Amino acid sequence: LMDIVIIVDTSSAMTFSQCKRQQEHVSEAMVMLKPVNNNKNVPNVRLAVLEMGEEDIYLRVDLNQLPYNRDTGNDGHREIIELFDLISQSGGCDLEKESEMLAREGNPNLYDALECAMNQFDFVNDTERKKYIIIFESERSHSTQSICNYYRNNDEFDHVEDIIMYNQNPKMQNYLRCLVDNDTSKILTNP
Repeated sequence: LMDIVIIVDTSSAMTFSQCKRQQEHVSEAMVMLKPVNNNKNVPNVRLAVLEMGEEDIYLRVDLNQLPYNRDTGNDGHREIIELFDLISQSGGCDLEKESEMLAREGNPNLYDALECAMNQFDFVNDTERKKYIIIFESERSHSTQSICNYYRNNDEFDHVEDIIMYNQNPKMQNYLRCLVDNDTSKILTNP
């Protein structure tokens, strides 16, 4: 049994087609992570999805949100399709607002996003489930040192099995190694 919080960077400048590709990539990853229900009235994997802009954090899906993270009495195929559609159509991707999307400055608020992720784990308070955080990031946060300090000084991270980072910018291969305990195999980079 697992709880996974996915954090998606929506702070960087991108075209509408780049934004859609990013969200589809995140959606595909979620579908791979979330199998259909095990018919034991408890989903094997619950997902929360956070979008982090330069200032705001938007909780798109929480760990208890119906129908995505609760047994609904069927095999869960419809819920997975709905979750895929919800995420692939989000992320601030709006063709009519492409000029605003291109004006984004790309300073993701990862500090608050990590705090929100930990709040999700606290909110559901389920010690039986393994906890993971996956970060899809396309720009560097300007508050790298405070993020590393928050991670090192917060005992609650001891209950997180792993943090995995997917950096969409190849120049970020070793960015925030502190979050993965300097294990660079947990930092994936888009070529």
